[in-house]
Parts: sequence; C-alpha cells; structure tokens
Amino acid sequence: MDGNFVSITPHQVGYAHAGEKVPTVSDFIDLRSGIISLIDLGATEGIFHLADYTLDDVKADMIRAKSYIMNSYPLGAYSVQSIDYEIGTNSGQNAISLEITYKHPKSELDQIRSVYGLPGAKGQIADALNSHRSSLILLVTGYEELDLAQWITDYAALHPDIVMEVPQVSVQTYPEQGSTRIVEILFTYQNSRDSLRQMQNMVKPIFSSAELYVSSDADEQTKFTQLYTFLMERFDYKYETSLTPSYSLLCHGVGDSKAFAQIYSAMCVRIGLNCVTVSGTYQGQSRHWNLVQSNGFYYHVDLLASAKAGKLQLLDDSMMEGYVWDYSAYPLGGSPVVTTP
Repeated sequence: MDGNFVSITPHQVGYAHAGEKVPTVSDFIDLRSGIISLIDLGATEGIFHLADYTLDDVKADMIRAKSYIMNSYPLGAYSVQSIDYEIGTNSGQNAISLEITYKHPKSELDQIRSVYGLPGAKGQIADALNSHRSSLILLVTGYEELDLAQWITDYAALHPDIVMEVPQVSVQTYPEQGSTRIVEILFTYQNSRDSLRQMQNMVKPIFSSAELYVSSDADEQTKFTQLYTFLMERFDYKYETSLTPSYSLLCHGVGDSKAFAQIYSAMCVRIGLNCVTVSGTYQGQSRHWNLVQSNGFYYHVDLLASAKAGKLQLLDDSMMEGYVWDYSAYPLGGSPVVTTP
C-alpha cells in the first residue's frame, strides 16, 4: 500500500435533535400520514426511521405521497412548493429526512380558518366584508359550490350600513375538486381600507338616527312615510352612480335609484318593516324600487318618483306604467298579504 486509503461510513441524515423521539414508518400510509403531519404543523424539515421498508419501496411511495399531498390534500395543494428527501441512517437506523418548501410564509398559513359548509363560509366572508379585508383563506369541510360574486353583491345590498364598497372578487380552490378544500378569496377595493372604515363610521350613525326619527307607536304606512321624509329631506340630491353608494348618498347627496332603494329597504328592516328591493326597468332604463307590506297589503314604492310627486306614493301594479320587472318573483302590488297559520 502506498499510504492512500478510502473510509466509507453510512450517510447520516439530519434534523434529529438530541432527546427527540423519531417516528417510524413502515409503509405508504405511514409515510404519507407522517408528511401530512409535518405540513399541518408548518414544519420545514423532518425525519422518519424506516422499519422493514426497502429502498425501492420508499422511493416509489415518496412519488405517490408527493403527488397526493401536492394535488389532492387541501393544505398541501395550497401551500407546498416542493418536498425533497434523502435516505440514509440516523442513530444507526435506516431513515429518511425531508425538506419542505412552502409557497406562503407560516404567518399566512396560521390565518387559515376552518369552517363547515356554506353557512360557516358565508359567516367568515361576511366578517371579511364588514371589516373590508383584502383576503380570506378558509379550510372548508363539506364544500359546496357558491356563486361568490353574486352572494357578495346580495349581501352588500342587504347591509348598506356596513358594506361601503362592493369589491371585485377572485376565488381559487385547492384542490379544484373534493369535499374538503382550501378556498382563497381576494377582495380588491378602489378605496383604501382606512377610507372605507371612515366612511362606515360616518354612515352608521345616520342609520341610527333614522330609527330614532320614526315614531314607535305609529302605524306601518306612517312609519314608511317618516323614513321617506328622513331620507328625502337630507339633500337636494344629485342622481349619479357611485362606488360607495351609502356613503355618497347619505353624506354627500349623490346616488342612483339602486342606492335609494337599498338604503331605504335597510332602514325599513331595521325598524321591523317588511321591505325588499326590486330590480327592473323604467321606460327602458335600469331602475330599482321597493316592494313593501303596509297595513296588510303589498305596494310598490319608487322613491325617485315619489320625490318628483312631492310625497310618498304606495302603488299597485296597475299604477306601474312603464315599469318592467320579473313579475313571477314578487307578489302583486295592491294584493293582500297572505299569512300562513
């Protein structure tokens, strides 16, 4: 021998800390479950001892496990960028060490909220709209399809005292199929969050004032008239469409028929009156008005037409000349309210 030699020792996989108990895996189910447990914790590295597990089987099962986790497991599909591994020994035992890279920082993953079904998802979305958040990430069990953009539009119409601007909405689900999914929702507003909060703080007291303006012991028609008076005497209105309808109408006197109808409806509902918003056309142009229940009958109320006439008008269908709407979706104006026992 000329003095040269080669020393061969088993590769030692890392990440095991002194005193830590290293879990053992022996088949595909164990391996997949172990990796999922790391992802659920947001861990970036981990190690498993291999028991009765051949090298070829480990390699084949890692391909299957990675495919499942990154394509079918909701949190993995949403958050995992890559899963790399090495096979060697640890404390004298065969082992596999893993490195997990994420698409999102752990601080974002910690914000994921778990809900069940549409009711749970809608509650979280409503909270996000009420506080004008820019994003929301949900883990939805019992997932059902939802036209989210339409639902948000409908929610904003019912809550003009809270939702100052209807955002543009982008939705992505991870995975694209399955009964459990991560749902990532992005809200894009034209106004800043601080501005929307300031608007909200200015609008809410006006709705409270409207409640106080109405006589609690008055009949329904008188209450409808008092709310009409409260709203119409605030400004000499300028009829234009705004991105922030309730703020523009109540604080600056700028709004269209949709803003008037939705705000009037919300004010009515707050004091226990039955009032909904109707969407249709008037003389070929888009128009919104209300359908109310007053003293046992249904009536149409068009605030803009009433303002032009100088008083609140309760109209039956025969008086709605020039108006077109989905007649099957609403009771007949002028018909009695039918109550079920």
